Amino acid sequence: MPPAETPDQRLSDYSYELPESAIAQAPVEPRHSARMLLAPPGVGRPRRRPTFRCGISSAC
Repeated sequence: MPPAETPDQRLSDYSYELPESAIAQAPVEPRHSARMLLAPPGVGRPRRRPTFRCGISSAC
């Protein structure tokens, strides 16, 4: 029997409109100015954090 599907495993949850104008075409300069949008589930509004502070961890 296949494992039960959890909410974050449904392909339909990842279907959304993304305008091409919202997709970066080149990296930001200087590179350390790049930001990451963090949207932890159930923790309120998404936050923007500089990527140089994040490293590998998502707990920025």
